[in-house]
Amino acid sequence: MKNYIYTILTAAIALTFNACRDTADDVISYGQNDYLNFAAAEESYEAQFKALWTALNCNYAIWDYEEEQGLDWDAVYKQYKSKMASFDSRLERNKEVSDDEFQRIYESILNKLHDGHIYIQIKNLYTGNYLDFSPSDTRNSDRNDYYYVRLPQMSYYLSNQAGENEIVEYDTVTTRPAGFMKNEIANALSQIDKQISKLEHKNSRTDLDDYFLNNYKAAKQELERFNPNSYSAADYYNNELRDICKKLDIDLNVYDIESSDYLDVRLALFRDGIVYFQLSDFGLYPFINGIVGGSYCSDSLSNRVFDVIDNWVNTVQELHYNRQLKGVIIDVRNNGGGYSDDYQYVLGSLLREGGHKFGYHRIKTGIGRYDYSPLTPDVMPTLDAGQEAISEPIVVLANCNSVSMSEQTCLGAKDLSNARVIGTPTWGAYSPLYDDPIYYSLTYASVVGIQDETPFYAYIPCSAYFNSDKEICEGVGVTPDIKIDLDEKLLRRNGRDNQLERALQYIRTGK
Repeated sequence: MKNYIYTILTAAIALTFNACRDTADDVISYGQNDYLNFAAAEESYEAQFKALWTALNCNYAIWDYEEEQGLDWDAVYKQYKSKMASFDSRLERNKEVSDDEFQRIYESILNKLHDGHIYIQIKNLYTGNYLDFSPSDTRNSDRNDYYYVRLPQMSYYLSNQAGENEIVEYDTVTTRPAGFMKNEIANALSQIDKQISKLEHKNSRTDLDDYFLNNYKAAKQELERFNPNSYSAADYYNNELRDICKKLDIDLNVYDIESSDYLDVRLALFRDGIVYFQLSDFGLYPFINGIVGGSYCSDSLSNRVFDVIDNWVNTVQELHYNRQLKGVIIDVRNNGGGYSDDYQYVLGSLLREGGHKFGYHRIKTGIGRYDYSPLTPDVMPTLDAGQEAISEPIVVLANCNSVSMSEQTCLGAKDLSNARVIGTPTWGAYSPLYDDPIYYSLTYASVVGIQDETPFYAYIPCSAYFNSDKEICEGVGVTPDIKIDLDEKLLRRNGRDNQLERALQYIRTGK
């Protein structure tokens, strides 16, 4: 986490604790991360609680919704203030306040909040340990599909045993280290095998031919025994292996991607004209624009991601134009969200240019508890490339671990007459977030505190999102049109994905 220089407020600090009001005419903006309040919170459990309570009171975007759900935030303050004072008494007497007890107390406070994105870190002043609180994670941990199952698994569908479900065209790219290096090495081995075959079948080889043949074979052996999962794999790959290949004029692209930009993208065409598209995260925008992690990534990798997206859009449009498109499946299962601009490359590429209007949002307009803007229609970007809107059936596959932008994609699909969501309910986290306090002046929310440094840290969504019926969906998730649990036994036994097959069935039958 970057360390930012925050403005230190010097007047009327006590007023930050008096946020129990409808308006914000004289309440000091908590978004300035006042170090004087943090100083008090570093010494006292009660001061820490007051500061955190006030930060949420000033910045949280759905207090009206929480009240509808039965949460009285003022009552929370009254109920727990004395408990925190008792912790102070124990702290003064050097009597233990264990992490377990501290965690339980704050879980009873924070787990009442429904926003699916909010994350809070609080320091136990006795132990010095930072404890994490994610209300949505606690809430969803009770679900049967909460745990992570690797999806998709395509091997079965790439074989001829899949029958009508066989994939006849397949294109994929990954920016993860092991996957990226495996793909690159597979491409290099293919080039090497062609050169070896060419030299071995040459009628009369020269000494130079034999020299290169031996080098190709040695390079092949080195590439085949390379372990991309080892601790130093990326360094060895970028240096030794690329040097070996460079001397043989074999392409092996450099790996220079940060972990925050790991991404898998898959495109498949089923035998009867159903196009399948899957992405692990909505992280396409930086690659398509050649900027990843704040720096330029290798052109080859950006181009490769762009090529798969271009292939996806063109495949759908060409099949649609030629009346050979049966339908489209967008798989956002286990997709944790990301850039809203990615909407244009996914569901937005199936719609006409000009944006897709669905749902509403509002922002905080001040630090009063109910300082909210009017509802504003939300418009997600569509691909401005002259594409036709797809009239064929569209299915979005989703599950518990479909979060944020994945859920926006589901809501966008539910707003289309020819689209359905299939799978299990999504996570329940819709509102956008900024992790840079500079955005506070725009939305009166973003972050309060510095992670692992100040006595508490709160990562708070900057707005509230509403569906087309003007309902808040936080903590609820998108309910699928066709609910079907994943059959893990079937998946483990032979690689068949019953949720994917249900999507194929719907497209073929309309049922």
